[in-house]
Amino acid sequence: MSITLTPLNPTIGVEIRGCDLSKRLSDEDFRAVLDAYYRYSMVLIRGQQLSAEAQTAFLRRFGTPKISQRKEFHVPGVPEIGRVGNTKHPDGSPSAFLDRHGNLWHSDTASDAHLDGVTMLYCVKTPNVGGRHAVRQFRERVRDTA
Repeated sequence: MSITLTPLNPTIGVEIRGCDLSKRLSDEDFRAVLDAYYRYSMVLIRGQQLSAEAQTAFLRRFGTPKISQRKEFHVPGVPEIGRVGNTKHPDGSPSAFLDRHGNLWHSDTASDAHLDGVTMLYCVKTPNVGGRHAVRQFRERVRDTA
């Protein structure tokens, strides 16, 4: 497979094209994804159609997944995957984790004492507008305070 990298902006993030995560990547292609993550801190791989099992298989190549304590939001039968979002069950109860108070909004446990090495977010539905996030300016702000 021929993987290509396109930086998303000058400070953080890269888009990777030319890989299908629904199938096991070769060791060489996985190394390219891992190297891109270490270099750019955030990787975007668009257009994937992943089953929960394929997502978990890819995630396990980075190490042992951390299981969220919020069991009510696990994908049934796949505790390595927790749902985040603003969706609800027919009875009105939340079907995904969403902290509206801002105390626990990091699905990657960035507020914990022991950080995860890698966080994977598989987006099923995107909003029509928005998408701005403070991580875009993070490196600049940290650099300016050093």
